[in-house]
Amino acid sequence: MTDVNAKFKVAKTRLIHGINSLTPRSWSKASFTIIEQVIDFVLINSILHHLYKPRGRPAYSKMALFKAVILQRLEDWQFDTVLVQKLQEIEEYRQFCSFKTNHVPSHDTISRFKRNLPPNLMDRIFFQLDEELAALGTFKDDELAIDAMDVATYANPFNRTDPDAGVGHKSSKKHFYGYWELLTVGTKSELVRLPPLTNSGSKHQITQMEELLITLPGHSQLDYTIITADGIFDTKPIHQYILDDLHKLPVITYNPKKSRYKRLEDLPKENWRYFNPLLADLPTYHATRKTRTAIERFNGRLKDQLHMRRSNVRGRENNHKFVYFGIISSQLKSLALQCLIHSRLKTVQSSLLHFMGGTN
Repeated sequence: MTDVNAKFKVAKTRLIHGINSLTPRSWSKASFTIIEQVIDFVLINSILHHLYKPRGRPAYSKMALFKAVILQRLEDWQFDTVLVQKLQEIEEYRQFCSFKTNHVPSHDTISRFKRNLPPNLMDRIFFQLDEELAALGTFKDDELAIDAMDVATYANPFNRTDPDAGVGHKSSKKHFYGYWELLTVGTKSELVRLPPLTNSGSKHQITQMEELLITLPGHSQLDYTIITADGIFDTKPIHQYILDDLHKLPVITYNPKKSRYKRLEDLPKENWRYFNPLLADLPTYHATRKTRTAIERFNGRLKDQLHMRRSNVRGRENNHKFVYFGIISSQLKSLALQCLIHSRLKTVQSSLLHFMGGTN
C-alpha cells in the first residue's frame, strides 16, 4: 500500500504555472485535489438532500457518492468496479469522497445512486455551478454556439440491445449507433450553458435544434446577441425563428447542398439569408462564424479527457446522465481554476496596494 500511495503522490503532483494566463484549454490541469481544496460543496449537498431516503441500515452519504462519481469521470474510469477498486487501494481518493477505510460502497451501490438520481436534481446542480461561474465573470462577452455531439453505445449494431438508441448519420458516409447530445456552449468561456438534450441517433438534428430554440426565452441567465451553428442547421425556419422570435442574430455556416451557389459570397442579394443584417459585412460575418469552433473544442475535451466517445450504459435517461456528469465535472474544473485566478489576482492587488502605501 505504501508503494501505491508513493506512486500516486508522484503522479498527482500537478503544478499550475502562469495561473493568470489560464484558458479553457488549461482546464485539464485541474485534478480532483485542486477541486477538493477550492470548491465548497455545501450548496450541492443541500440539493442532494432531496434525493430518495432508503430504508434499512444506514445509507452512504449522498454527497460522498456524488463525489465518487465525479472522481470516476475526472480519472477516466469507465466502470464502477474500477472506481471501487481504486477507492479501496488509495487513501487520497477515500479522503476526497469522505469514505472510511473499511467502509467503501460496492459497485452496485454506486450504480444504484446514478440510476436513482433524477435529472431535475442534476439540473439544479448544473445551474448552481453556472451561477457561481457567472458571478466570477466567466461568461462575460459570451455568445452561444450550438451543435450536436454523437455518443455511441456499446451495443452491437447487429444485435441492438438498447431500444432507445438509433442509427445517426454524421455525413453521407459516416454513421453511428447511439445518441445525439445537443449542447449549448459559450463561445468565449467554452463551457456548456444549458443542460444537454439527449435524443436517439435516428432523430434529425434540425428537429432537435428547433426544440432547443423554443426553450431559450425561458433562460434569463443567458446574456448573448449571436447564435452560431454548423451548416446542417442552415434552414430558413431556423434563421427566421432566431431573428423574429428570439430577436438574436443567427451566424450559421452556409450549406451549399442542393444549391448551385457553392459559396456564401456567390448568393444573389435577394436570397432569404440576407434578411440577416450581419451579412451586410461579409468579412465581419465570417470572423464571427469562426467563434463556432469553441463548441468543437469543448466536444473534443468531453470525448478525449472525459472519455465520452462511447457510453457503457443503456437507455436514454442513463446516457443523458452519463453525459451530464461529464459536463458537471468540467464545470467543477473551471470553477476551481477561476477561484484560484481570482484569489491570485486579489493577492497581487493587495501587494501592490501595500507597496504604494495604501489608499492614501
